[in-house]
Amino acid sequence: MLILDLIVISLAVAIEPIPLTVLILVLSGPNGTRRGMWFLLGWVSCVLGVILLGLAIGHGTHSGTTHKAAGWVNWLKLLAGVALVYYAFRERRPTRPAAKQPAWIRGVDRLNGPILSALAAFLSPQVVVFAGTLVILQMHLSALSQSLLAALYLLVACSPYVALVGIAVFRPEQSTAQLEKFRAFLDAHRQQVLFVLFLMIGLYLSVRSILALS
Repeated sequence: MLILDLIVISLAVAIEPIPLTVLILVLSGPNGTRRGMWFLLGWVSCVLGVILLGLAIGHGTHSGTTHKAAGWVNWLKLLAGVALVYYAFRERRPTRPAAKQPAWIRGVDRLNGPILSALAAFLSPQVVVFAGTLVILQMHLSALSQSLLAALYLLVACSPYVALVGIAVFRPEQSTAQLEKFRAFLDAHRQQVLFVLFLMIGLYLSVRSILALS
């Protein structure tokens, strides 16, 4: 079941609509490809840093405290699950039709590269990423298997962002139309996607953690 936990957490990180919306706006704006690379750099760096931090903390607390560490991981997964459920219902609140996107999202065209990297790091769900890293530690794998699984976790978590930037770099003539379609879908269905996605993932993590703690 731990591998299912990791898959669910990976998907929660990978398809979070708000940073994806920001990246699409960046790519479809002026100097979109270059600025999109800055955003991708910030996202990948933050996710990688959190994974490495989780692995380091897990190894540091592993000696003779397996049961205590497992309980700590379950509490963290419960925190992530409750946060996702709260976020889902917060996004479910009715909003004015004219305010589908926050004003700060509409202003990303004015941000330079380093600030976009910092914004990407800020928007990444660090608590959820950290919880997924500790799930890997719970599997008690060899160092090599653990490293390979962590690399796969990083790849899945970053795959939509790599794909969007890759389309803009290697297929620029088609990227504009594809990005506009994706952006229109997120504009029209962002709240519904957020509610369903985070409610399901949050409830799953919460129930799994409560059962494990009991």
